[in-house]
Amino acid sequence: MALNGPFFGKRDAEPTPPARPPAASGLGGTSSLGSAGANAGAQPFSAPVTPAASRVAPATPAEPEAGGAKLTVGPNIKLKGVEITDCDTLVVEGTVEATMNSRVIQIAEQGAFKGSAEIDIAEVRGVFDGTLTVR
Repeated sequence: MALNGPFFGKRDAEPTPPARPPAASGLGGTSSLGSAGANAGAQPFSAPVTPAASRVAPATPAEPEAGGAKLTVGPNIKLKGVEITDCDTLVVEGTVEATMNSRVIQIAEQGAFKGSAEIDIAEVRGVFDGTLTVR
């Protein structure tokens, strides 16, 4: 390739070699790190996963989710001029101006939906302005 380096000419002072997992080599079948080196390499990768999982808070849906497609419009987000399709659950915490056909809509207290919607289950705690058809 003609462009082998990073974009815009930024380069590290010394390129870092790619990390390779310890594997048996053809020269003796053992790694120079031994079992302690292999375990030390695995610990940094498993430690960050636990704290991240404890910080995730569920959106407290009205019913358990069936694993379908879910779209969440967060606080201070405005989604305007769209048609939402193939979405099982829409969670509105910001502002949505759209037309949609879905299974579940959840509008939070600070959320607002403007437009038309055909829904199986509607949970409106915020503002709905438009045409709502609940099947």
